[in-house]
Amino acid sequence: MNEKEPNILNTKEIEVTLEQITDWKKENVFRMEIKAVSDSLYRLIHVYFKIEALILVINSILCIIALLIIKNPYAVVLGILIGIVDMLPVFGTGTVLLPWALFELVNKNVTSAAVLVSAYVVTYFVREIMESKCLGDKTGIPPFVMLMVIFLGIMIYGIMGFILGPVSYCIMKALILHLKIEIERGTLKNT
Repeated sequence: MNEKEPNILNTKEIEVTLEQITDWKKENVFRMEIKAVSDSLYRLIHVYFKIEALILVINSILCIIALLIIKNPYAVVLGILIGIVDMLPVFGTGTVLLPWALFELVNKNVTSAAVLVSAYVVTYFVREIMESKCLGDKTGIPPFVMLMVIFLGIMIYGIMGFILGPVSYCIMKALILHLKIEIERGTLKNT
């Protein structure tokens, strides 16, 4: 590094302690808004990962059962791996099960192909119902609204909208509810 070039990543200059962040939150003009948004996001993240873990377990078990039905010797390992692939936003169980079903169909193993397609359909609906219903119930968002938020998030943000859609919705909802409370208390001043 040249002596004339400034050290951009000087850790002593940008070091921030948790105490400084806490003090900033207490002294900030928007502390109530920050608290409302952070509480809402914490609740969403906490619930989201619990629901995703539950969906992972259920879909892995369903895939293991399907693979046991077709007598696959690696049913448990493959079922768990398919469940993990299902957790990824872009991929799903269809990424593995549908090409596998097509391969089985080409090899004239219709029963195995039907079992794999059936497993895909069941795991797909488990994911859709669990995400919209459970996530919606735990966060106070109706299931249809949750589906719309995810869909709009994907339209607006692209693939990351699957996560950013509900996050944006929770931020807006928290701020609107905070504003409603302030209006009802009469603490907003007319300017």
